[in-house]
Amino acid sequence: MTTVQEVSGGAGRGSFNSLPVEFGLAKAMSVQTIEIRWPNGFVQTISDVGVDQVMTIIEADLTGGPVVDVLDLLLLLDQWGDSDALADLNGDGVVDVLDLLILLNHWS
Repeated sequence: MTTVQEVSGGAGRGSFNSLPVEFGLAKAMSVQTIEIRWPNGFVQTISDVGVDQVMTIIEADLTGGPVVDVLDLLLLLDQWGDSDALADLNGDGVVDVLDLLILLNHWS
């Protein structure tokens, strides 16, 4: 079974949509794969997910794992100064201290 949902914050003047996304899974006991396509172009994949839980998934996780950790920091540092890079979390065209601050703000 494949289910797709899109999250959009804006619904009109002075209003916004709810950001949490919920999926009905019927009698499924697990989810094989969750694939998230972030606005910065990064595709994050999480595998073998249990049901009946609330997950918080953040864009700052660069390695596709469930948390922001040292692997994400190493990837960001490896792309430091690059343009059009995965670690450009704020989309300003360069990996710099602003992206590092976003990553550290989501550190697990």
